[in-house]
Amino acid sequence: MIPQSAPRATAPTLSRSEGAARRSQRNSKVWILVLIYTGTVSNVRLFKRKEMNMGSPSRSFTIGFAISFVFLLAFSSFVLCSTAIPVTQEEAQRAASTYKSIGSAQYPEWTDASLVLTRTFYDLAFEASAFEFAVQSGGRQIGHIIIGGNRDFPPLIEYTNGPSVIDQGVSRGNAPAEALQSVESGGEWTPIYVGGFDYYLVGPDAVSDLVDVLRGGRVELADLQLFSEDLSAKLRAVPGTFSGMWEAALSGKSVKAEDDYSILIEAEGYTWYRGCGPTSGTMVLGYYGNAGYRELDYTPESFVWDGPYTMNPYIPRDLADMVADICDVPRSGGRVDDYGVYTGELAGAIVRVAQSHGYKGFQCYMYQDLRDYTIYKDTIDGGDPCVFGITKMDPGSYDNHAIMGAGYNYRNPEAGHLAIVFDTWVTGERTAAQEYFITYRLLTVYSPLVAEQDLELSAESYDYGYVNVGDHDDWMLKIGNIGALPLLVNNLSFDDPDYSVTLPSFPYTIAAGESIFANIRFEPSHAGRISATMTIETDDPDPNEEFCEVSLSGRGIDNTAPIVRRAGFMGDHLAAGASGNISVHAEVYDAEGNSDIDVVNLFIGTLEGGHISSLELFDDGQHADGGAADGIYGNEFWVDAAPAGVYVFEIVAEDTHGASSNVWPYMRIGDSGTAKSNDTLWGVYPGMGEAGDSSVANIYMAGFDTTSITLEAGGKLLCVADIDDYLDGSSLARAELRFEGGGVLTLLDDGQGDDEIAGDERFTGSMDLTPGYPAGDYLLEIVAIDGSGRESVAYPFYVVR
Repeated sequence: MIPQSAPRATAPTLSRSEGAARRSQRNSKVWILVLIYTGTVSNVRLFKRKEMNMGSPSRSFTIGFAISFVFLLAFSSFVLCSTAIPVTQEEAQRAASTYKSIGSAQYPEWTDASLVLTRTFYDLAFEASAFEFAVQSGGRQIGHIIIGGNRDFPPLIEYTNGPSVIDQGVSRGNAPAEALQSVESGGEWTPIYVGGFDYYLVGPDAVSDLVDVLRGGRVELADLQLFSEDLSAKLRAVPGTFSGMWEAALSGKSVKAEDDYSILIEAEGYTWYRGCGPTSGTMVLGYYGNAGYRELDYTPESFVWDGPYTMNPYIPRDLADMVADICDVPRSGGRVDDYGVYTGELAGAIVRVAQSHGYKGFQCYMYQDLRDYTIYKDTIDGGDPCVFGITKMDPGSYDNHAIMGAGYNYRNPEAGHLAIVFDTWVTGERTAAQEYFITYRLLTVYSPLVAEQDLELSAESYDYGYVNVGDHDDWMLKIGNIGALPLLVNNLSFDDPDYSVTLPSFPYTIAAGESIFANIRFEPSHAGRISATMTIETDDPDPNEEFCEVSLSGRGIDNTAPIVRRAGFMGDHLAAGASGNISVHAEVYDAEGNSDIDVVNLFIGTLEGGHISSLELFDDGQHADGGAADGIYGNEFWVDAAPAGVYVFEIVAEDTHGASSNVWPYMRIGDSGTAKSNDTLWGVYPGMGEAGDSSVANIYMAGFDTTSITLEAGGKLLCVADIDDYLDGSSLARAELRFEGGGVLTLLDDGQGDDEIAGDERFTGSMDLTPGYPAGDYLLEIVAIDGSGRESVAYPFYVVR
């Protein structure tokens, strides 16, 4: 690459006689190779076909050369009949000056910069096809402009404030090092441009020395020729497409105001990964991530392809993999292959990825072959990027290339409506005439959700079920903002005083892509059905969501929730891999009588993994529960080859009104009233110490005889544990209830105080909890201790070891 401090060598220019000689030499070398290649392939194929049919090889050989001759005639006709009007270097310089003036809206440093012709591109007939000018200021290059070399191309191919495409490709190792030196010195390597966003270098051996400078790799000369002919036919099919643009670019007309320049500043270019379509779709989603949709804010990363090309992609691969997988694009395993993606597939992928991140308002609109520049401009003005599909050179593969449109600069619209785009092979922005894209094909414009605040609620109604009069029940409503601007929630109001919001305080501003939980409380003041409407007032511009309503209902009852007093399991602890029956008992009390108890459920979990299974307990005398309707609920289950671990049983009773008991074996210290919960409490276990000695004793039932301890009033804690000594009762010294933080309550079986009968293997202890004891859920943890100090397994843990 030429040092920035030194001026670039001017590409060789041809006089009429010199150009004819060079073109003749180049044409002979290139096209003889093309024809030899084509004829040889034909000969080989025909020879093989005849050989299989036992035909004459010599006749096949003759046919092959005949085909070669036909190709020669066709090419001669194409060259002789070409109607392209060449552009002189002086005209190219004038056009470049016009676009430098237009580009100064994007790059203010261009205003007083100078232009230097640095490179001439040629087509396959060695006619000038494009001129590259360096934009220089203070002796350094600050950008480049590429102007079309004939009137079949638009005057502007592209401009950018970055390095030239040839320099980028060579710096990546996509072309031999001597190639650029040869180009700069006027040697045998020649820059080739035949249209689109693709550039090539052709060396002395045109068949083997033709390389794609942006993607790397060898290109078949015959394929490039087919592309060039196809593109020429498309351009000639739309007569006069670029004539007006050339007149404006060469006229020196003054340009329009800077208001006609716009770019989405959050747009970002990523390099190719798993296809140009998935990469362009990822750029669209990445734009919204940068613009405030935080769930789509993925950090791009660099990684080196393990494949035939030297390339260091820069893209958020996790996000790109989602798009590519939905499009069913194969994983290349490190190869830089090109994969075609149909428009509908890419549109659906963008929407589905956005929805999977919580943004439900995304939509995609597809415009087929539509030549209305207003749609593109309105899309950008609305804050949304789009995806272009343009014709490109990619032999033997998908012939349309996807790029993302992120802005426009058309201060002189007669000189072309300019689109600012991000290609998938260059991370910087590239500006080109949008008519150029449309002439080839504008496949799609994606217009997702406009960047604004957007309310989303987790529910539109909620039924609290039965709640005791004087008690309360809470429900958490998720209020989200799936838009790209902050959402102001002014207030939550209710048309019945039995409903209220306890947190957070309002007004409250929810950041883009974020959400909050509002605690909605139902506190019935009387028995019976109580319904209300909650109104959420926001600044969402959608009139249907500025005042959003949620329906609430519940029934106040004079009811007492049931209490699980004591519970536990019968039988020995198992050895790892052993099998056996485990019986579970629970003593459940309800002030309204046993008939008010609807269901008693056991939940089984582990300290590490949480809830793993559940079992219903019965009081019917048929589930190892004792007598029917005696308040003792039970059931048993078979454990087959139990895995080692520590297991915890949780039991919850619910009455016919839907009121839940305390969660055994937890003691809850709440903020008011009788503690109750509709949820089990996985994940609040204290640390489990030593497993203990299972041969000392078995604590088969235990619990608290009260659940009315509150933060304000305190209360009396009475703990009861039924313990079965394997030897005899006299060997047990005591039991201890151990609290988190080191507190201990001693339980005795001595007939004193709260213990009713001495020696009945029911150990009892009590203590007064003063007001202000920290609120929370406390797990029962009891150990039995014998006379020699040995401890049982901590209860209620069931241990497999």
